[in-house]
Amino acid sequence: MEIGHTGYHPSEGFTAVNLYYPKTKTSVIVIENQANENFENAYYFQKEIRKIIRESNLLE
Repeated sequence: MEIGHTGYHPSEGFTAVNLYYPKTKTSVIVIENQANENFENAYYFQKEIRKIIRESNLLE
């Protein structure tokens, strides 16, 4: 299970995501100091980091 919250403010130039995995009490926070007005591109790095976390043994 993943619990999370995002923040997206392209005109101010940032995106953020806070993820929590209760089973392992793992928190991951990603803050970027640049934002893209294309919403799909704005969260590119967060998506990739989330994929790495899910494929790792961090959550076991």
